[in-house]
Amino acid sequence: MVFLRSLFPKIFKLLQTVAPTLATKSALLLFSTPIRYKPPQREERFASFMDRENVPVTFKNEMIYNMAYARGKTITRAFYDDRDKNYFSVYHAGNGPGVLLVHGWSGRAGQFVALAEKLLEEGFSVYAFDAFGHGASPGRQTSMLEFIWQIHVMDRCFGPFRAIIGHSIGGAAAGFAIQEGFSASHLITIGSPATWRFIINDFGSRMGLRDDIRGEVETFTLRFTRRSPEHISLAWAMGQKPVDGLIVHDRNDKEVPYDQALILKNNWTHARFFGTESLGHHRILRDVKVTRYITSYLSERIFTQQGEKTV
Repeated sequence: MVFLRSLFPKIFKLLQTVAPTLATKSALLLFSTPIRYKPPQREERFASFMDRENVPVTFKNEMIYNMAYARGKTITRAFYDDRDKNYFSVYHAGNGPGVLLVHGWSGRAGQFVALAEKLLEEGFSVYAFDAFGHGASPGRQTSMLEFIWQIHVMDRCFGPFRAIIGHSIGGAAAGFAIQEGFSASHLITIGSPATWRFIINDFGSRMGLRDDIRGEVETFTLRFTRRSPEHISLAWAMGQKPVDGLIVHDRNDKEVPYDQALILKNNWTHARFFGTESLGHHRILRDVKVTRYITSYLSERIFTQQGEKTV
């Protein structure tokens, strides 16, 4: 699948010419379909210290999406199939103040292995989950709105949480969840996109889409999710109400450019900024300095200021 995706710009160049409607429907499917990458060996430690359980849920597409609008506009009826989304995999360990970890698109909970270990050492309890279509959870097509929905389920089942940490799209989902009432008072984003405009333009560029096809994908997504461009942008969300937090971003991030972090910083006035060099989009999650900085940041606010831990 990864190899095939590298051919998509060439495929779409032809498809957009001979069958533009099929090209649009195919692009919609790809935009909604994460890749389940095989976890590297280093993530095996995650399962050794985190307990796993499957949390049963009742999820229906109608709870989130405009299904009436979407009918007939996708390449396959399976796009609407939500029957297997009746549980998702949750991981947890520890007994201290709760911190929820939210992975990014095509990611999984195990990517937080280094950060989870450090948080547990510091005295926090750690929770994470595999979003629908990711890791050990069911589903094929999904969206950031389903990430947000699952975050709220985590809050009801395991909260309240003191902090939430999100990587990439997981950070955007975490920000919107807080705006919608999620219990945490501290948010940390790692390599997260700030604007919807970047997300849709980046997808169009990676797939080699013509502007009109990219525009049709955008129109469908916004109407299907009942959102405006602002209401799907993290920078907008973080400007709505004060939230204490931390922006972590690498200057050499090739998947979510550094200027996205600067846009987020300008809109999120209550956030501290921590920039890194040469860690990229994924290695930043397991860098020792990053994990230490994040845990120190949270300890200072949750333990030191509120006297929850003696030293």
